Amino acid sequence: MVKSQIYFNLCCIFCSVAQALVVNECSQGGLVPEEVIVDDCEPDAAVCPVKFNGLFNMTMKFKAPHYLESIKSKMIVKTAFGNIEPKGESVSNDVCAGILNTFCPLVEKESIEYRYSTKLVVPLFIPVTLEFRILDTVLNETVVCFILDVSPSKL
Repeated sequence: MVKSQIYFNLCCIFCSVAQALVVNECSQGGLVPEEVIVDDCEPDAAVCPVKFNGLFNMTMKFKAPHYLESIKSKMIVKTAFGNIEPKGESVSNDVCAGILNTFCPLVEKESIEYRYSTKLVVPLFIPVTLEFRILDTVLNETVVCFILDVSPSKL
């Protein structure tokens, strides 16, 4: 293999890996995911643009902190007008249904890739904060949690 081709291949690998967002930890605890990717959001964005009344799609990677048999997700949209929990047909709180690379139950330290989608109904052009949690329903505790700022627009 030629040196220039090796450099090109390494560059492609590093470029494709560097897409994760920087997210903040929750005050209630829980692990921050190793990687969070939101569709249509640049990794260096301080605030992610999201489509007003559109689908919010996110993929995250994390390690199971312990054996997880029954887990659900919960998203809270924090606005100036109060907190909203997305509901309806487009919301699946069953984390096991959104896992892309393995099956439930999850074993301790298992690497998980999880996809979440919901219709995000929030005020137009007013930045909001999303708090996303994965809950262990057996132990009744938050195992993964992060906070992300978004700005709804007509994209």
